[in-house]
Amino acid sequence: MTSYSDSKGKQILLTWPERSKKLWSVPEPTARWVRARPKLGLATCPDLRSVGSTALKTVPDGMWLLATPEYADVMVVEICTSVQNLADKRSRYAPQLHALIVRIPRPWLLEGFATATKTPRWTVLADEAPSEDLVLPVRHLRVMLFLDDVSYETVRSAITPAAHEFFARHSSLASYTAQPMQRLLRRMDADQHWYTDS
Repeated sequence: MTSYSDSKGKQILLTWPERSKKLWSVPEPTARWVRARPKLGLATCPDLRSVGSTALKTVPDGMWLLATPEYADVMVVEICTSVQNLADKRSRYAPQLHALIVRIPRPWLLEGFATATKTPRWTVLADEAPSEDLVLPVRHLRVMLFLDDVSYETVRSAITPAAHEFFARHSSLASYTAQPMQRLLRRMDADQHWYTDS
């Protein structure tokens, strides 16, 4: 049975792409999805908050952002270590009557990608170097929840996933490039809700 701790799961998530235009759709050819978590580098990473909240925030195990000047789309990955842990993490992303925002710290935007070029992250997520933190409303949120084998079987027979939720076993976490995982991840895309492209 495969069972990962949060820290082991985050190590595996660091092998997933740091930026991508292929996994989920992008609004324009130059746009990219950027991995905001797990932490890589020294700067404080982006987090999710309710509008107006300064104290309470959600810090996912994994998070990818696509930012525009008006909004951000967010893909979240959570490593769940038990059914109770799953219940806690699911509650953070349950449909709410108030809006979520993503706060993207300026130092994180100015920090370079892990590639040799050290291109600053803002060049992919913003039109110009920011003078302050970016705070954007979340337009599209999807959550992938990874469970150990026992919890996966328990949950699979006990709940009906919400429209924003996707589930997989811990053992699938390292299979990012496998075709079944790529198909599941692509189902998280907002474009998957539409019958045709036009």
